[in-house]
Amino acid sequence: PADVDRRTMPSYAKHGGWGVAMLAFGYLVANSIPFFSQLLGLIGGLLSGPINFIFPLFIYAVAQGRLSIAGALTDSDSSDTDAGAPADRASSAMRASSLASAAHGLRGLPIWEVVAIACITLFTLLTMFLGVTDVLAEIVRLNGEYGAPFSCHAFQGLQEAGANSTLCAE
Repeated sequence: PADVDRRTMPSYAKHGGWGVAMLAFGYLVANSIPFFSQLLGLIGGLLSGPINFIFPLFIYAVAQGRLSIAGALTDSDSSDTDAGAPADRASSAMRASSLASAAHGLRGLPIWEVVAIACITLFTLLTMFLGVTDVLAEIVRLNGEYGAPFSCHAFQGLQEAGANSTLCAE
């Protein structure tokens, strides 16, 4: 932010507001998810596989495709002696969409490498599916065992024992 070093009331209010907003968001997440360990399991199951395996493979395929496109443009324009031509060829290779570049890159790879990429991707998707399914089953089981969020099951034993507790409104 431009006003990070300013010592004015609006800058303090702005930065303080962001801090309060982050605390409120954390409070809402922590209280809306009754089983925080399962929330972490869902996040890990949904994001760790793609970030660690699928995304790097995609970036590799895009890089191979853009390299191949730039090489094809260089071969087709080998008679050009214009000094600006290499920059134009590189920029036209970079203008191709990432999906088109990835598809072009995969077509240029050896078959064993494409098979390895497909196996890694399928294995990652399978483990994501199994992990998320297991965590969702655990959430359903815990919800049945402990009840819905904010249902005050912990205090029902005190009320049944005759304690005068007003923590849970009935």
